[in-house]
Amino acid sequence: IANGIFLASIVSTSSYIPTYMTTKGLDQVAASTVFSLASLIGIFAPLVWGFFSDRFHTKRKVAGISSISAVLCFALLLILPGGALVVFSVLYGILPRSIVPMANASAPDLVENPADVPVANSVREIISRLVSILLGIAVGFIIQSAGFVTLFIVLSVLMAVAGILWLVSKKVP
Repeated sequence: IANGIFLASIVSTSSYIPTYMTTKGLDQVAASTVFSLASLIGIFAPLVWGFFSDRFHTKRKVAGISSISAVLCFALLLILPGGALVVFSVLYGILPRSIVPMANASAPDLVENPADVPVANSVREIISRLVSILLGIAVGFIIQSAGFVTLFIVLSVLMAVAGILWLVSKKVP
């Protein structure tokens, strides 16, 4: 569930963030360029996070910290003026966007028996896709009915819940 919330929140909002940046005063080209920094940084950041997860033998805790960091990123997106949104893009690229592959590889952290990893991966994938579909529909509805600010507040709450779920989850025997 935590993985589904995390992936759905990151994936379903990524296409709307440049649009929101234009409401903060950036033109479309500048907003897209600034947001593309997150993707560029997201190429290299997983190497660092992979090192930490291997060193501490957990992907689950790094994914939990990443979910909680998304709350900070969404708050910065709301608070920062248009000219300072590059700070958001850098932080968003470092965490949480760069952790998406690690969240997908967290199945070994969820089960004790290595033979159950394929089943855990399948269950995680199905739940993630279902949550992504539902949240993707909800994102469009929230933007149209309540606006971007409400969307980022709702997503911040969901990401905090996902982070807590990641951090307190136990292995399935």
